[in-house]
Amino acid sequence: MRAWRALIGLPMLVVFGLDAIYQWTNGPLILSLTALVTLGVLVIVGAYTGGLLTPAGNDGTSKIAPQM
Repeated sequence: MRAWRALIGLPMLVVFGLDAIYQWTNGPLILSLTALVTLGVLVIVGAYTGGLLTPAGNDGTSKIAPQM
């Protein structure tokens, strides 16, 4: 997993922190929606960058034989 994808979960951590501080009346709903949006973004980004849709046995690298 590429390091920049870890930043996608940052808004979720912010919402967890705010929920712990403010104790919203709709806290479970807000947390659930944030989790679903974060999951959706992770799946979309993973599929777009080839993390989920790479063929079996192909890790995205190409091996080129040495040229003589």
